[in-house]
Amino acid sequence: MTHPDFRQGLQREGLFATLGREFTADYQQHGNEIGYGLPVRMAERIGRRLLDYSLLRTVDYWLRTPDLPLQSSPAEIRLEHNVSIPQAADALWQSCLPAKPCAVRKDRAYLQWRYCDTPNRLSYVRITAWRGLTLVGILVLRPQHELIPDACTIADLVCHDDDDNTARALLREACRIARLHNRTLLAVFADHDPNAARMAAIGAKQVSSKHWLERRLTYRITGPHSTPEQLAERWRYSLGDTDLC
Repeated sequence: MTHPDFRQGLQREGLFATLGREFTADYQQHGNEIGYGLPVRMAERIGRRLLDYSLLRTVDYWLRTPDLPLQSSPAEIRLEHNVSIPQAADALWQSCLPAKPCAVRKDRAYLQWRYCDTPNRLSYVRITAWRGLTLVGILVLRPQHELIPDACTIADLVCHDDDDNTARALLREACRIARLHNRTLLAVFADHDPNAARMAAIGAKQVSSKHWLERRLTYRITGPHSTPEQLAERWRYSLGDTDLC
């Protein structure tokens, strides 16, 4: 039996807004700072009017065509393809945190839940990078993905901001797999994220999502510690943070 307040909300505002308010109440109760997504335009308009949705930016895609040559890979980095996420992922994530973090927590519990303990686990390739016995990077790739035609998509990339060699090794492997499937490598990173510059360094070009179906990154602040300015300048994200990948 539904609660009387829920029934009244349905009659007053409709299902979308009523469920949105119920979700927000639960979300805040667990101490979450922001909610976000890439809603279709109708949902965005309703959310802006009734649920305090705000637009951060229209998403650009980083695209690298499969005909480009592969770059060299640093000799000191060893790559492995994995069924599960190593325990060392927690230490890696702690070492990779930027000075003022604003991102999904990419610890082992999250990465294992997101890409391994899921019915879609066979859709992803999980690659780890090692320097000796130390885990220095994680890349999650979706080799066949139709967000745009014939895409091979980077879902997540975790490595230290200053460790360009590890990033280069992981991105070379992503390019190799994309070429193997004759697919365009696709990624989404904020412009201030070092991974955006790394995509440019391997020959990727930035293209607006509106060339296919415009994706508008929309947020709602639900905690006391975040501001729109902080999100614009510090928020780091990838396609794996959303239901698009």
